Amino acid sequence: MTPRERTMATLLAGSILLAAGGLLGYFFVYEPWEQKRSEAATLEAEVTDLDGKLATLNRLKPKIVEAKRQSLPPDANSAKLQYQQLLESMRPAGLPSSNDFTVRFTREVPFNAKTTPVLGPKKPAYTQLEFTVEIDNANLWQVVDFLQRYYQIDLLHRLTELSISRTNKPSDPRGQLKVKAVSEAVILDGVEPRSGLFPVTNVIAAVAGFPAVRALAASPEAVQRLTPRPTTPVLAAAGRDYSVIVKQDMFYGLLPPPESEPEFKLDRLADVTVSKPDDAPPAVRVRATGKGASAAKVEARVTGGDLLPAGPLKVDGLAIALPRVSEETGYLGSPSTATVAVTATSADGVKKESTFKVAMAAAPPPPPAPPAGPDISAAIKLVMASGSSQGDTTTTTFVIFDSANPYAYRLTTKGKGIEVVKQWSSTSKLWRPDRDYNHPDGVLAISDDFSSTKKKFRVVAFEEDAVIVADLAGTPPKADSKRPAFGKGGGGGRPWGQGPATPLAAAAGNPAAAVPQPVYYRWPIGKSLKEVLDPEPKNPYRLTADEVKKILKRVAEVGPLASGAGVGTRN
Repeated sequence: MTPRERTMATLLAGSILLAAGGLLGYFFVYEPWEQKRSEAATLEAEVTDLDGKLATLNRLKPKIVEAKRQSLPPDANSAKLQYQQLLESMRPAGLPSSNDFTVRFTREVPFNAKTTPVLGPKKPAYTQLEFTVEIDNANLWQVVDFLQRYYQIDLLHRLTELSISRTNKPSDPRGQLKVKAVSEAVILDGVEPRSGLFPVTNVIAAVAGFPAVRALAASPEAVQRLTPRPTTPVLAAAGRDYSVIVKQDMFYGLLPPPESEPEFKLDRLADVTVSKPDDAPPAVRVRATGKGASAAKVEARVTGGDLLPAGPLKVDGLAIALPRVSEETGYLGSPSTATVAVTATSADGVKKESTFKVAMAAAPPPPPAPPAGPDISAAIKLVMASGSSQGDTTTTTFVIFDSANPYAYRLTTKGKGIEVVKQWSSTSKLWRPDRDYNHPDGVLAISDDFSSTKKKFRVVAFEEDAVIVADLAGTPPKADSKRPAFGKGGGGGRPWGQGPATPLAAAAGNPAAAVPQPVYYRWPIGKSLKEVLDPEPKNPYRLTADEVKKILKRVAEVGPLASGAGVGTRN
C-alpha cells in the first residue's frame, strides 16, 4: 500500500470514528440531557402554577370566611323561619291595614349545574331560598324605608324582582302604591351550625347566659344590631340621602316645595358609648332640617377629654367618622371621655353648633361561677402495688385508679424521691402519659374537668400495703374531745391530726404555730379517697403527730421506701 493510500485510509477511518462518536454522543448524551431539561422546565412551570393557586387561595380565604358569616344557617327549615321573621320585622310604619304587608316563602330554587357552582358531582356550592314580599296601599316614603332597611342587612341576599305600580289615578292622593319584591337568600355549603340567623357573639353568651341567647335567636333584628360591623360595607350607605327618591316621585310627580321653609335647625346629637376597646365607634349621623338643610356642610373636631386625640374628624356627607379608641384609655369602665364639637352650615351660610360626648361602656359583670360538679372521691382507689429488685436497687410502684374517668396515677420510687405519672386511656389496655400533668416530683394532683374533686398531696413514703401522703391544701379537723391533746399535762398542745411543730413555730410561738400545717394520711390498698379523707375525728387513716414524726424520721434516714414495701401485687 502506497503512502497516499495509507493516508486516505487513515482519514477515512478517522471520519468513520468521528461520525460514530457523534451519533453515540447525540443519542446517549445530548438527547437524554435535552429530555431531562424539558422535564425540569415542565416541573418548574407546575410548581409556579401551584404557588400561584396557593397564593390565590390564601388571598381569598378572608372573603370565604366573611361569606360564611353572612350566610344563612345550614338548617334550611330554621333558616326559612328566621329569615321570614326578619323580613316581617321590616314592615313600614303607617300602613292602613295589617293585611297590607305579607311575607311568604315561595320555593327552594332548583339546582341548575349551568348557573350554580358545584363542589362535586351534583353537589351545589349553595342553596337558594326564595321569598315574596307584597306591600299594598303604600306611599313612596314607606317603600324607600323598606328598601333601605333591606339593604342594611348583613346577609347573603338580594332582590331578584321588584315591581312598583300605582293603583289609583295620578290626580288622586299619594299613597296607593302596590309593591311586589322577590328576595333570594343563600345557604353556603360548609357553614357551621348556629341557632340564630346571625352569629351571636361569645360576649353576649358569656354575660347574659343561655336564656339571652335563646331570646336573641328568636329576634334576628336584635342580633343584627348587636353583631359587630361587617368588614364589607352593606349596600345602603350611611352617607346617602334616600329622601331624594321621594322628592322626585316618579309615580305622582315631584313633591311641591313648602310654601315657607322653616328655619335651619340642627337636631340634638346623642352621646356615644363605645362597647369594645381598640375599636372604631359607630359613625354619628347628623340630622339637619329647615331651609338649606339639603346642601348643608358639617365639620367636627375633638375639643376636650382624653379618650380620643384632639383635632378635626373625617365627615362623609352628614356622617361623622370617629377614630379608634386607644387600649391605654379605652378599657371598659374607663372614666376617660371625649367631647366632640359639631358645626353645620346651611346652603345659605347659616351656622348651627352642637356637641356630644364619647365614653366607654361600663365594665360587664363577671360571669357566674360554674356549678360545682359531683364528688367522685369514692371512685378513686389505691388498687395495687408491685415491686422489683435489681442488685441493691428496689423499685416499688403503687397505682391509684379513677373509675369515674379514664385516669390512673402511678407512684414510683425514684432514688430517694417519688415520681408521679398521670395516665389516661381510651381503652382498658393502652395507657398513655397525660402531657398536661405538670407538677414537681412527689406531688400527686387529682383532678378532672367535670367533678368537684380536686386534691393535691405530697407523697411522703411507701409502706408494705399503704402510701403515706400529706394533704397540701387540707385543714386539720376539730380535735376529738375524748382523746387527749398533745403536750405536757394534756393541755396547750397541737390539735388532733396536725403535723409536727415547725422550727418557725418553736421560735415565734403561738402566732407562727397558727399557720396551717399539712395533714398526713395512711392510704391503704383497696381504700377510696373518700374513706381516707373522712372528716370524722376518729378516722383511722389520719396519722397522729407521733406517727408523722416517726415516718418523717425514717424517710430522712433511709428514704421513702419502707422495708418490704411493694413486694408482690395486691388488690
